[in-house]
Amino acid sequence: MASKPSRGLLAAIEAGVHDDTVSLSSLLQKCILLGKRSGSAELSDWASRELNGYRGHELPDYRKARAAAFLVITNRAGYNPITQRLHEHNIPDWLPEQDFDLEEVPLAMGVGELEALVAKGETPVRLIPPWGSVLVDLYNEHGYLDGNSYARTIYWEVPLTSIHGVITRIRATLAELIAELDEATPEGESLPTKTAADQALQLAIHGDNNQVTFSPQHASSGGSNSTTVTSGNGGAGEPTTFWQRLRKRGAVVAIATIVSAIVTIAALAVAVFTWIGWTPWGP
Repeated sequence: MASKPSRGLLAAIEAGVHDDTVSLSSLLQKCILLGKRSGSAELSDWASRELNGYRGHELPDYRKARAAAFLVITNRAGYNPITQRLHEHNIPDWLPEQDFDLEEVPLAMGVGELEALVAKGETPVRLIPPWGSVLVDLYNEHGYLDGNSYARTIYWEVPLTSIHGVITRIRATLAELIAELDEATPEGESLPTKTAADQALQLAIHGDNNQVTFSPQHASSGGSNSTTVTSGNGGAGEPTTFWQRLRKRGAVVAIATIVSAIVTIAALAVAVFTWIGWTPWGP
């Protein structure tokens, strides 16, 4: 019996992942189609975000790079530019608290743009932080810079190797995903179930250590198959050490337990001292 087109699609993606001549953009387009055919909106949405960019969506850790941030300062007329690297101590204490890392670069653009930057070959690549204009305005409005100085712009200098590294991590994530999907698809079946595809995506992206058991799938031969995918420690359940349990249950409950134990021990000690006639707290 000839394999269905969808099964061929999964095989084509797997072959392309291992072929550096096949663009990542092309593989992600096939992933969108695979997600549609399997009924997994999560899979097609993930591939679409990788392809078109993470606009308004949480960025995965593998999409983040590190780079130095720089501030360009000119005079009020816009002449005599100087550039200085930004450090944490360059952030004035009076600025509103900002929840950002100066040197963490979120590479949220589509894979095609990342590949184009690598193909262009120019390094470093200058990127504007999403918080850059806000910080520049605050510098100027509050007169943080001396004399006639004026903050013009803030940018990151991102090494091309860092951008290439992000592309490599996306490709590796895709390889892990396809391996999970292949494992989750029983013999004789053309596609994994929607649940299997969703769970495989979670395993590939988040590295969930919990064991995932997919619902039974009926093979084309009439039998029934079920698939268990394990990532990391297969039976990882409740925290095993005392301090892990302490963190899980919360500090308040843990402290209350410890205090209760101390009180119990103290009461026992008092009883023992009284029994032997020793009263160290007495006159």
